[in-house]
Amino acid sequence: MVGKPNITASSLHPKENVSVILTCTSTNAEKILWSRVPSGAPLPSGATLSQDNRTVIFSRINRSDSGDYRCQASNPVSTENSDPVTIKVAYGPENVKVKSTSSSNSLILLECSADSVPPAIYYWKLNETVLKQQSQLEVDQEKAENEGTYTCVANNSVTQLTAMDSIYVNSTFG
Repeated sequence: MVGKPNITASSLHPKENVSVILTCTSTNAEKILWSRVPSGAPLPSGATLSQDNRTVIFSRINRSDSGDYRCQASNPVSTENSDPVTIKVAYGPENVKVKSTSSSNSLILLECSADSVPPAIYYWKLNETVLKQQSQLEVDQEKAENEGTYTCVANNSVTQLTAMDSIYVNSTFG
C-alpha cells in the first residue's frame, strides 16, 4: 500500500519572482503526479519537475501561480492523493488610483484602491502632512485649509513596496 502523500513548501506566501519548491513525500510510492486544483489542471509553464517528479520548482514564481496544488502517489497496488496545499503569491501595490465623488454640498469623498496581495495598507497625506490611515477620506471643500494635494500612499506589508497617487482639491471657501 502506498502511504498518503504529504506536500511541504519552501514558502506558502512567497513574494513574486522568488524561487519556491514544493516537495511530495510518500511511503512505497513508485510514481508521483502533480496537478493544480481543480483536479487535473496542468502545472504552470514556469514550473519544472525534478527527475523523480517528487519536487516542483518555481525558479521565479508569478502571481498567476497562486492556487492549490496536489500530488498523487501510486504503485501497482494503490493510489493516494495528498491534501491540497495553497500558495498565495504576494505582489504590489500596483495601479494605485484615487477617485473622488461628491457626497454632499461641500463634502467630497476620496477613495483609494490598489492591486495588492495581501491587501494594501493605505494612508493619506495633505501637502506632505500625514492625515489618516484608511482607504477613504472625507474632505470639506468649504474650509480653506483643506485645499491642496491629497496623496494616497499604499503599502504592502509582505513585499515592503509602496506606491501612490495624488489628486488636487480646490477650496470653495470665499
